[in-house]
Amino acid sequence: MNVTDDLQEDYLRIVPIDRPGIHDDSAVRLAALVGEIERVPPDCGLIVVDNISSLAVIAEDRAIMGFFTSCQRLCSEGKTILVMAQTAAFDQHLTRRLHGMCNNHISIGMEIFRQKFVNVLQVLKAGNVDLRNENRISFNITPEVGITVIPMSRVSV
Repeated sequence: MNVTDDLQEDYLRIVPIDRPGIHDDSAVRLAALVGEIERVPPDCGLIVVDNISSLAVIAEDRAIMGFFTSCQRLCSEGKTILVMAQTAAFDQHLTRRLHGMCNNHISIGMEIFRQKFVNVLQVLKAGNVDLRNENRISFNITPEVGITVIPMSRVSV
């Protein structure tokens, strides 16, 4: 995507998150990230935090929960925040707690279908409702062509 025009017209801002060092205080870095999000102008429609995995791996659970609690507060004040992270960055217990805090939870991964890898997007929670049914779509992305939806179903036993 060419976003040069959006950057020049101030429709898009990019704030890099540096990879944390061994001696960095993750709680301080997460608090600074919340400060950056708080300074985003109110007319900004969407804030995307991509990707906190490297920071979450070294952070204590309290710091991560504090970050998500701050995001939850900012969302209740009218901001829309999309936080991306790899599931492996959190232990299972923390993942369950974060799932409970967030309004929506979407998982993206890969599976093998007919001896080929396919991308799978699964909606686990939408609008504070845990979804129990099969809420997934399989697809492939082909450069300069687009997205191809792959019809695929699963049977649970």
